[in-house]
Amino acid sequence: MMKSLNDLIETVSQSVVTIISRPFSINDYVQGRVIQGGSGFCVSKGRIITNLHVVEGTKEVQILTKDTISKKGRVIHVNPINDLALIEADVEIPPLKVSENVRIGDFVIVLGSPFLFDLGDLTVSFGIISSVNREIRSPFGYNMYVYQTDAAVNPGNSGGPVVNMNGQVVGVAQSHLDKSENINFLVPARSLQSFLFNVYKNGMYLAPFTGIDKIRVINRVIGKYLSLDVDYGLMIQSILNDSPAQRAGLLVGDVILSANGVPLRSTLDLWNVSERVSPGVLNLVVLREKKKYSAKLEIEGRRLDHIS
Repeated sequence: MMKSLNDLIETVSQSVVTIISRPFSINDYVQGRVIQGGSGFCVSKGRIITNLHVVEGTKEVQILTKDTISKKGRVIHVNPINDLALIEADVEIPPLKVSENVRIGDFVIVLGSPFLFDLGDLTVSFGIISSVNREIRSPFGYNMYVYQTDAAVNPGNSGGPVVNMNGQVVGVAQSHLDKSENINFLVPARSLQSFLFNVYKNGMYLAPFTGIDKIRVINRVIGKYLSLDVDYGLMIQSILNDSPAQRAGLLVGDVILSANGVPLRSTLDLWNVSERVSPGVLNLVVLREKKKYSAKLEIEGRRLDHIS
């Protein structure tokens, strides 16, 4: 643990930036016109992560550091499914460490530039992780899996880091549920890591396609009620024709217990494993009629028709 909350915020803020996605003039600023952009943070040397909706429609952005140093940035990879974008910029700021270890009730801090009130002047909000199993619609029409927090996430906060009490990133601030109090969403650190792994592996983002169309999560209560003899897994509800899942011999009603050795307790588990492999092979353990068997699923990697 750091010495104090003040020390933690001061340390983390060195890695946080304000992103301007549209040029603005002195007159725009004087007149109080809306400045388009959001927040971001350093994940490795010269690499900034943010939300895709922050930089949507442009390839070139302006990066403002805490020390008000302004640099040009270039959007190099995008993930419309999880609303993420990776920016290349010549900024000398330290990268933040990432932690995938998150539980309900963990204290978290959101850093960013809400409403872009004062450029480069970061603000902080504090709360807890309220849920680690939420599914919402991304700004680009995809289903995305998110964490929920009561720490405030306002326009301009989007793309900023959500950190734990050790200053490690547990998520990327994403959105606020309209007409609600204290319901805010973040992209899980796991999804951030799998996105980065995917682009570093492939040189571009290749979304995983399995052909598993719908699934239901099996937990202890459902497993006992259905007499499945398991308390976790993902039950297949539907499979697309002529898809990798169909070719792998998977059937509706099968319960996928693990993928590449990772137990599947949520849809996010399967997505993250698939994203890291894509394109490649998933070695599955499947329960069918109370018997376990192995299956190999050849994941297809697909370029998404999306231009930032």
